Amino acid sequence: MIRELERCSSDLSALTYALESMSWKGNNIRDARTSSTCRGWAVVRVELLVLRWKIRWRHMHPLDNETAREVFHWRISQAVMPFCVGTGTAMTLTQHYLAANVFFLCFGAWTIGLWLTSEWLSKTRRLLLSRNIRRQPGRLISESRRCFSYEWGGVLFIILCTVSCMIWNRSTRREAEQRDVADHLRVEFFMAPSKEADAVLRSTVTTINGSHIDIPYHELTCVANMISWEDGTHFQNTKFGGWNPPNIPIKAGGDGATEYCQTGLTVSQVIVPTNAERKFKCGDVLVIITYSIVTQPNVFVQKTFRFVSTKDTGFTWKPEPVSDPRLFCPG
Repeated sequence: MIRELERCSSDLSALTYALESMSWKGNNIRDARTSSTCRGWAVVRVELLVLRWKIRWRHMHPLDNETAREVFHWRISQAVMPFCVGTGTAMTLTQHYLAANVFFLCFGAWTIGLWLTSEWLSKTRRLLLSRNIRRQPGRLISESRRCFSYEWGGVLFIILCTVSCMIWNRSTRREAEQRDVADHLRVEFFMAPSKEADAVLRSTVTTINGSHIDIPYHELTCVANMISWEDGTHFQNTKFGGWNPPNIPIKAGGDGATEYCQTGLTVSQVIVPTNAERKFKCGDVLVIITYSIVTQPNVFVQKTFRFVSTKDTGFTWKPEPVSDPRLFCPG
């Protein structure tokens, strides 16, 4: 390789001498220059340019470029990289997730450029061109592998850091979407307008989506902690299924769906005395909404509400805390 480089240098010197000679002759016999001489001048200039680039690309690493080093110099990079990371983080926290990914990608690309054009890697690459290394094939192979591991190991580490930032951005977005729906999903529970004893079993549940994200799937389940009548009849630990099919979507911005709770009634314990007039006494019901959002269709979340109806509430359903340990309808 050294001989080839010397031969290329010799050719370069010869072409340079010829170019200078033609320039000197052109100054002395400019008036006698012919069109063929002009073409010869252009050919020599092109051959000289090609030879220079041939030597440059065959005997110099493409990254050992002064222009690239100036662009990715530390005095510039120490401002660009923190700016990209900081702006990406700010975009994530303010829920501008696409812009955050753009800044994280810019940070990764710039850091890779800084690493590959660093002075330390440049010295390592130049070491491979030394005569002492070239004359020892075994050492040349080991040093080449070491240089390759430094270059692309660093690139891989930077890529992992960039991907980690983007994964954090995605995770934050998903959590914010779920939190938005959970905070703005509400339920209204209505007693049927009837004086009949089983009017409580015809109560309707209206699920309202006040978030900014559509709900393509939802399923209603009601669990009666206790529903009792004055004659002693009561339902305890009873499950009710929703009336609507579970795949009816609820759009964002206040859309709702109304369902009956008593469909698919299964009773785990029912006591029905035969002597007394049946009048509704009180009810304590859990309303459970199982749903998924349009951006995460395979993630199912449950939200639970609790409603109580007694003589004190005028036999209308009033919300109560789910975690309240009190028994509103003692058996």
